[in-house]
Amino acid sequence: MSPKKFLSEKKTSTQTISISPALKDWIGSYVRKMREQYPDDERYKSLSAFYCEIMESVLKIFENDKTLDDFNRLQDHEVHNFYNELSSNMFIPFIEPALKADRYIQIDFKTHMRYLLTFFALFRKKTEPDNITSLKNFFERIKKRYLYSKHTKGMNIEFITEKGKETIKGIIEHTGNYNNLHFTNCKLNALVFGLLGVRVNNLFYSDNDIYYRFDLESTDLLLNKKIEKKKRTLLMKENLYHLINYDKILEDEAMHLWLRLVNNDNFIISYKYDEAFLKDLQEIENDLVKFGSNELSLLKLLLFFEKLHWIRILNENDLTFRITLSKQNNSAEIEFFMKYLSEKAQVIEKNGIYTLKNEILDEAYLQ
Repeated sequence: MSPKKFLSEKKTSTQTISISPALKDWIGSYVRKMREQYPDDERYKSLSAFYCEIMESVLKIFENDKTLDDFNRLQDHEVHNFYNELSSNMFIPFIEPALKADRYIQIDFKTHMRYLLTFFALFRKKTEPDNITSLKNFFERIKKRYLYSKHTKGMNIEFITEKGKETIKGIIEHTGNYNNLHFTNCKLNALVFGLLGVRVNNLFYSDNDIYYRFDLESTDLLLNKKIEKKKRTLLMKENLYHLINYDKILEDEAMHLWLRLVNNDNFIISYKYDEAFLKDLQEIENDLVKFGSNELSLLKLLLFFEKLHWIRILNENDLTFRITLSKQNNSAEIEFFMKYLSEKAQVIEKNGIYTLKNEILDEAYLQ
């Protein structure tokens, strides 16, 4: 092929091609639209100018070892920029295990509200929610992003309309390459559909196949341009509930149940045997001395028991706390706790409030 610098820039040759009337109208409509937006852009001055620009740009792409198949993977800048803010540059082997612990943890809507509202604005800007073709086109833009990320094997959506009904139903199927990352994507997409005003009526997830399927149905919120924060938040929670519920949690590893209960103040962690408890406490003490300030921190001991939900610290500086265990049901734990603390410090009690005085720390912990 002749290098471009040896060829004339003057457009004197003609090339006749056959295209369908529909494609011709589509191209004409696009060029007119772009010419209105960018009247000084020579690329949209005429159909001929547009054709030349397209041909030249495509040949440049092909010369960089690209093929026609690569056009399906071209990035949409608006969608790309949105997902870039949610993405991490860390290696998947590091991310994948870390995501495991968050599987059944509820998503904090307030923390992610900025991203959610950005996506909502993008959807409203680029989509006609009552037009299935428009919805399909928007989905294809999202699909390209997922395929580009290499985290997705396949993604498909099917829309179903019924005569005489205003609601739109659909099915989305999504297969991934990494289980915990895919589970997180499943949570995110259930959330996003709720944000847009689409209800997940049924959800199937397969760990073995790294696959999920949503049965979807539109609500009145889909056509509503207003935020309607309370209604959309409720729908997001309902959608997530298909995935984050005790039926799913109890089928999975025990750690997920414990993580779900850890913030419940009525849930306590105890030991079967005092000997086992004392052994773990000794390891904790050793770490506090080794990695702390070469002395046993009474505050951190209290923080440990607070995380077991045995006490509630009232003042960290004064080392004051209240026992939250039930005297009737947890007398053994209370006895163990008081005996253990009295060996580390002076314990003073007044009206149910306890204070630690650290004057009598065992000298062994200072060595």
